[in-house]
Amino acid sequence: MSSPSSSSSKPSTTDNLYALTKNIQFFWFVGHIVTFFSSVLYLLTFRSGGLANTLFFRLAYLGVIESFGIILYQSYKGRQPTLQLLFGDDNAQYTFDALLWFFAPVNTLSLAPFVIFSLFHSLTYIRNQILPALNYSQTTSTLGKISTLITNNNDSSLVLVANLEFFLLVVLIFKALFFMKRSWIILVGYTLFMKLRYEKSVYTKAVLKAYEVRIDGVFSDSRLPPNAKQYWAKLKAVLSATLGTPLAANVASKNK
Repeated sequence: MSSPSSSSSKPSTTDNLYALTKNIQFFWFVGHIVTFFSSVLYLLTFRSGGLANTLFFRLAYLGVIESFGIILYQSYKGRQPTLQLLFGDDNAQYTFDALLWFFAPVNTLSLAPFVIFSLFHSLTYIRNQILPALNYSQTTSTLGKISTLITNNNDSSLVLVANLEFFLLVVLIFKALFFMKRSWIILVGYTLFMKLRYEKSVYTKAVLKAYEVRIDGVFSDSRLPPNAKQYWAKLKAVLSATLGTPLAANVASKNK
């Protein structure tokens, strides 16, 4: 009796793709896809506005909450995390930020960091899971191009995210000064998020330090009155003391 040929026992592309859907990581990927394409649709309907535009914004954040929530579920399944531990977890921080914006008035700038995260995480999953499931060779040019794109732009994308997050904080401060709708509540929540990012992210620290140096340069101008320099020195001392007080436990960084 002859044995079945090796080709007949080899899983088909359909079988490979179906197998991916049985893994929770696939739904993590779906969350990022939802975030990315909902954000694109939100931007395409931005000028017209209306209900559809708002729904795309909310849907984008549902994708964020789903994808980051899966990582949190995997990280803390079977154990009870402390608040301090959650404060130190990148995924908990961004889940908190996503929940904040899901219930807040629409803010286009708030989506930008999550679009960047979703793009890179989706490309990583496509490279590592989907293309192999489609029987692409590891040496194919498509895989190589995706790998090069991710490797060459990973650090710069995280620097961009840190800049966008800081710029959003500045915008929120000005909104609060003009008492715009729910501006103070959002500012308090987002300031907490930025404080936690400062404690955890080397990119956030580097960006804030760069802006501090720039502002120091402005206030070092001899044409400025001494009082202005004193006010800046006092404000910087208060900010340094606040940022230097840790809220988060020192835990290992996980997927963003």
